[in-house]
Amino acid sequence: MPTIPPMTRHHDGVSIRWSLMGLRQIMGQEIAKVTHQSRWRDPLPGTWDEWMTLLELCQKFPRIATWQGPWWLFSDPDVIQMAIAQVPVISPSDPAAVALREAAWFWRALGWGFYAGPTTWAIQSFLMLDAWPHDLWRAVDGILSHPVPDHIRLERRVMFLRVAIESAEAGAATLSWGTGLMDCRPLLLSNGKGEEHERF
Repeated sequence: MPTIPPMTRHHDGVSIRWSLMGLRQIMGQEIAKVTHQSRWRDPLPGTWDEWMTLLELCQKFPRIATWQGPWWLFSDPDVIQMAIAQVPVISPSDPAAVALREAAWFWRALGWGFYAGPTTWAIQSFLMLDAWPHDLWRAVDGILSHPVPDHIRLERRVMFLRVAIESAEAGAATLSWGTGLMDCRPLLLSNGKGEEHERF
């Protein structure tokens, strides 16, 4: 089943502060909680080195491994292009290859997974139309997405982002999630009004 057409600007109708860095901060909360490394809650750069650091950390903390693919999706576009060009995606054991397959799976789940809907389509359209160079999404969409170690946990991460975005759009700075709080502030609009779109 195909993903949404790239000409549809779903994210224009979702009033949050759209930025790759903000989305990484949202994901970083669970990484920080598991690893006890608070830096993952910070506005980290979307560099190749940062992604490699996460991949290495996932070997020590398997519970955060489901974020390695989504983190790659929200990295700088040159990181995505470099990985597509260099990583042997069919490798069964290379951590970067596994991450790319998970990223492709996550990308498809945003479009038509169990938790897909206007909010997740907004994530896709932000990436396709504002964050990525023209047609990069086609290269991502063409990545083999199987096998992945845990598609159920990946699906739940789709829900995590969806809830964060919907809460930020409603103006909530924090939200109860599991045994703690989800911090939605990286996605809140400045002064609660206007629109901001950033690439990084």
